[in-house]
Amino acid sequence: MSTTPVTRALPVVIRELLKDDSNVLRLVVGEIAAVQPPTPDIYGYMNVVVGGSTLRVPRVQMARGAPGEPCYLLVTDSLILALGSASIAV
Repeated sequence: MSTTPVTRALPVVIRELLKDDSNVLRLVVGEIAAVQPPTPDIYGYMNVVVGGSTLRVPRVQMARGAPGEPCYLLVTDSLILALGSASIAV
């Protein structure tokens, strides 16, 4: 059994930050251009097209998707993180 209070679980924290008007955390949808497979020391990257520019973005371990599929990105002032295909993201 987890000792983390339900109110501090990651999905709850992300939801609260996304509804905040301060724009601390934004959810952006881009298009997957390519997926770099992980190596033993890193989880890998996705090349994602956002606003016509292709960005090489670190991805979470379970991020999946194929070129041409939409991709969720969590964006802050100093970080962009690929969550994976919008069609399979949880």
